[in-house]
Amino acid sequence: MSDSNVATVQSYFDNINGAGGDPFANFSDDLRYIIPGNGRMAGTYAGKDNMLKMFMEFGDKFDKLSLRPLELIASGDTVVVLAKGDCMTKEKRPYNNDYVFVFRFSNGKIIEVVEYLDHLLVESAIFGARLVG
Repeated sequence: MSDSNVATVQSYFDNINGAGGDPFANFSDDLRYIIPGNGRMAGTYAGKDNMLKMFMEFGDKFDKLSLRPLELIASGDTVVVLAKGDCMTKEKRPYNNDYVFVFRFSNGKIIEVVEYLDHLLVESAIFGARLVG
């Protein structure tokens, strides 16, 4: 099962980066998308529709959005991804975040994603927050 799960996650990143398919085709309708931490993006988004709404809200802030998986590590029904962003906001601020994603599967569908990221970079690059001085 791990090989097909890795292929599914790789396909998600390929499609996020413009391969032409639906990146969310293998997400369960009752998905839980979790962004731990403190910040505007932090929270638990219950259901595929709520996750898509959040993606659209934040995705609209970018001129360029690219997420490159550096390493995919599989164990059972879990795939962990180390990834690097290569993004530019509409205000021309670079947003090159480092990510760890944890994808959990059931019956071939992604049922949960936990996305770890740098919330301070979100605040400064996406929202223009001045964080020091």
